[in-house]
Amino acid sequence: MKFLGDKIKPFLKIIIIFWVINSLFLVFIFVNRHYLEPYGNDILDESVLESTVIDSSLLINKARNIEKKAVGIQLIETEKISTGRSPKSILFDNSHTFIYTLNLEGMSVTEFNRTTKAVTRTLKFYPNQAKGYNYEKHFWYNSIAEKPVEGCISHDGKYLWISLHNAGGVVAWNLAGEENTDNVPGKDAAIIYADGRKEAVKLPFFETGKTPKSILKGKDSEEVYVTNWHDNSVSVLNTSSLDPQEWEKVTDVSTGAVPRGMALNQEQTRLFVSNMGSGNINVYDTKEFELEETFAVGSTPRHLITTDKYLFASLSSPEKLLKVDLKTLETIQSTSTDDDPRTITFSNDSSIIFVTCYAGQVLQAFSAADLSLLGSWESKGKPVGVDIFQEGNKLEAWVCNYTASTINIFTLEVEYEEIPFIEEVALK
Repeated sequence: MKFLGDKIKPFLKIIIIFWVINSLFLVFIFVNRHYLEPYGNDILDESVLESTVIDSSLLINKARNIEKKAVGIQLIETEKISTGRSPKSILFDNSHTFIYTLNLEGMSVTEFNRTTKAVTRTLKFYPNQAKGYNYEKHFWYNSIAEKPVEGCISHDGKYLWISLHNAGGVVAWNLAGEENTDNVPGKDAAIIYADGRKEAVKLPFFETGKTPKSILKGKDSEEVYVTNWHDNSVSVLNTSSLDPQEWEKVTDVSTGAVPRGMALNQEQTRLFVSNMGSGNINVYDTKEFELEETFAVGSTPRHLITTDKYLFASLSSPEKLLKVDLKTLETIQSTSTDDDPRTITFSNDSSIIFVTCYAGQVLQAFSAADLSLLGSWESKGKPVGVDIFQEGNKLEAWVCNYTASTINIFTLEVEYEEIPFIEEVALK
């Protein structure tokens, strides 16, 4: 028996040691269960456990989502179509079924079907005399009031807003049909359909400052903002009512010199206004319309767009595209563009920034992630406006060319790279 006991003792020791280690491991798991809970079913995944970093501030890194970074674009084809005279901007409706060019010298707005690329109707303004401004020689001259510049879509796609360069105001076109506007000032126009039919309309008109340019809708379309080039101001319109006859201008907010572009943060609580004449951007509280702060970005900031984290700006004269951190309002990246960048807009997934370069006569595309140049395509005739239609990795860039009175439609295919989005979260 003694001999047998001597044989068993080593095995008993191993069993006891294994039991102790296993018990300690179970105790460790129980004590640290709160730290490991964020991983859910991945708690015992070895790779997850190895990637967990617990420091004195109780923070871990978690790859919660996969982001797409555009790394290349291939041009499939280009198509050119004619539009009204001297288009200044171009924009899709909310459904991306129709697209509109706002034609300055044509005193018109042309509606195209995106699929067929055919004109479906044209809004033609009746002219009234007014003073215009010569931007090259800097003097006022006799001109026409009803010259469309830029637009925006509001109220779930119902209205197309149009700034009229020399009229000192904006109009709202009900895309679904005419409304009763007898109790508000209006602009007379005609809708000319593709089959030749012609319909007289009166569009509600709202006074702004002198030389209205950009238009932007506010949260839930309850407000519309308009930059006034020659008045150094932004007009704020109350559009909360369902009846346009109750819409009205609330106030004119002072800006820096020569305001042009506008953008809102994701919460739509802050309005950013670019001042081309003073090289800075103003930030306003959208509740009280008070100036919160001003930050410098460089000469001639023209167009602004935002994501949840960043603001992007085109600088016309130094030919730059900037990326600004919305928390710090510091420029964190910049890159050179071709000559005289004007309109900038996102692809529908916000991974690409398209830039029309007016003097360079090209459309350029940059990665929103690092501002790397993805492609550059010729667009003769002074390209000024651009908007995007996208399905998966295929997209169409519709570019309006000011002096050529044409639209170039670039069909493109995008190559993406998947990148894990890492965020810091506090442990429980």
